[in-house]
Amino acid sequence: MFGSEEEKPDMTNKWVTNLILLVVLIGASLVAFQSLKEEPEIIKGLEVTNLKLSDFDEIELNFPSKAKVHFKIIEDHWKILSPVKGRANERYVYQLLSILASRSPEKLKSDDLEKYGLISLS
Repeated sequence: MFGSEEEKPDMTNKWVTNLILLVVLIGASLVAFQSLKEEPEIIKGLEVTNLKLSDFDEIELNFPSKAKVHFKIIEDHWKILSPVKGRANERYVYQLLSILASRSPEKLKSDDLEKYGLISLS
């Protein structure tokens, strides 16, 4: 098959190459398996509020230099009542509400609400 000794493939080099590839494959499999076993990271932070999205049926946003925006659920759909009347983009409304369901890395002091553009309801 091969004409001379120089033309014969070196079997030792092929075995070493295959052995190295096998070790790399086993190592990669172990890393992948360990990453699957790890528990998901728990989101840390403080809840902004304990209210749920389903707790809201009306939202009123007051901007300092713009008109008040008023949303309300009417007949199972979010409607915008001011500054114009019509059907609201429900995705936009739920994005606004999701801010309340988010977490904050730090707790803001409630004694200076005006600093954040908020007013005390008490």
